[in-house]
Amino acid sequence: FFFQAEDGIRDFCLSRGLGDVYKRQGIKREILESLENLIDDFDKMTEKISENAPTHIKSNDIVVTYGESTLVQDFLVSAAKSRKFEVIVIEDELCKVGKSMCSKLEEHNIPTTFTLPTATYAIMSRANKVILSPNAIMADGGIISNSGTLLLTAAAKAHSVPVIVIAGLFKLTSNFPFSQDTFNEIKSPTDPLFVELSFPSPLTNVIVPKYDYIEPEYISLYITDAGEHTPSYIYRLFREYY
Repeated sequence: FFFQAEDGIRDFCLSRGLGDVYKRQGIKREILESLENLIDDFDKMTEKISENAPTHIKSNDIVVTYGESTLVQDFLVSAAKSRKFEVIVIEDELCKVGKSMCSKLEEHNIPTTFTLPTATYAIMSRANKVILSPNAIMADGGIISNSGTLLLTAAAKAHSVPVIVIAGLFKLTSNFPFSQDTFNEIKSPTDPLFVELSFPSPLTNVIVPKYDYIEPEYISLYITDAGEHTPSYIYRLFREYY
């Protein structure tokens, strides 16, 4: 049944009156404001990150990237407005999007070379820097990225080529990976090979991980919409924002 309260008629069981309605409206308003701020941050994220491009890409640089990324593309296009440089795109064997990335960069008159992962160590001796956009930034300063990027970053470290990771702060996570299998998926071996495989022995295993975990030791610098950071600063950055 209902009873009369100071702020309206209340249900005896639910005990909801006008005060509760106003409270819910206030919470709803706060949520909508937070969502508007989040959408605004997303809209400005690419612009804020791309502003740093001319600082890190110099004239006559040879920049290596992996697969296709809209953020990396915008970053390189921003640098191309004031710099002349070359880009080498290494194919993502699972997604097969490297040629698409090359076409989009060439539309902006950026000289681009397409190559396969087997040539990674060969081309790294010519490279000046590697630029990647990950799937997630881990709390230890490492990243989760598409399969194949571990080979790329290992080659870069062997040749003392800096690896720059660009990403929005929304990709920060509180997770700590303990191995390559912690946050990963196993794909069918027919995906990268495009053939039906038949093995003569049941002891034969072909493992195709979807992602690579890149340890912070392989990363030189992070560029986010909150500025530039070293891998060791990522954990503190996470605590500040979340």
